[in-house]
Amino acid sequence: ACSSGNHGRAVAEAAAHLGIPATVVVPSWADDTKTDGIRRAGARLVVGGDTYDEAEIRAAGLAEVDGLVPVHPFDDPHVIAGQGTVAQEVLVQCPDVAEVVVPLSGGGLVSGIARVLAERGVAVTAVSAERAAVMHRSVEEGRPVTLEEEPTLASALSGGIGLENEYTFALVRELVQRFLLVSEGQIRSAVSRAALELKVVVEGGGAVGLAAVWAGYEPKTPCVIIVSGGNIAPDAWLAAVHED
Repeated sequence: ACSSGNHGRAVAEAAAHLGIPATVVVPSWADDTKTDGIRRAGARLVVGGDTYDEAEIRAAGLAEVDGLVPVHPFDDPHVIAGQGTVAQEVLVQCPDVAEVVVPLSGGGLVSGIARVLAERGVAVTAVSAERAAVMHRSVEEGRPVTLEEEPTLASALSGGIGLENEYTFALVRELVQRFLLVSEGQIRSAVSRAALELKVVVEGGGAVGLAAVWAGYEPKTPCVIIVSGGNIAPDAWLAAVHED
């Protein structure tokens, strides 16, 4: 698997549970909190380059040479379906939900959620970081595009969607009602407010939905905001809390 950390950790833990070996390729900037978890789960960790896209190329090469089965982090029907179980949990815990606000990167999470909620008339809003907005820009352009990767606190949202994207681009275009962008300052503020007001540790990529609402977006109510990750390096988290 290729991952900025969270997907790789999930693959590593699932492989350990099934008793099969796993190889996870990450970019050089992947947080230690994520890579340490991958190692603890027993997976082989490979640093595949300085960008997510370089790591993805390395992972594809390893899969071909070593005969490994790729587990794509988002553009895979099984992964999309698995991430859609989040929407099932939402419906159990908040059956009258009117809108769900979801972080957007490659589109697997929001595609899975939107597929479940579409027939129930629940609005889905996708939020991207300004510095990790490949899917957002692709939807604007009407086709998958590439963008140069930029450093961002929302590193989990970095990387491309693939110019030959098979599933998520079409699903996101069809099923998501609204697309929003948030700045680095808004993300940093959301990480800080989540800690100080909600008593929750949230990584930048997981905080973009909170960032959008706290920056002034007014969703339909009742609303559920998906906070999709809490794996953040302690120094980055402390810096966000102290700077805000």
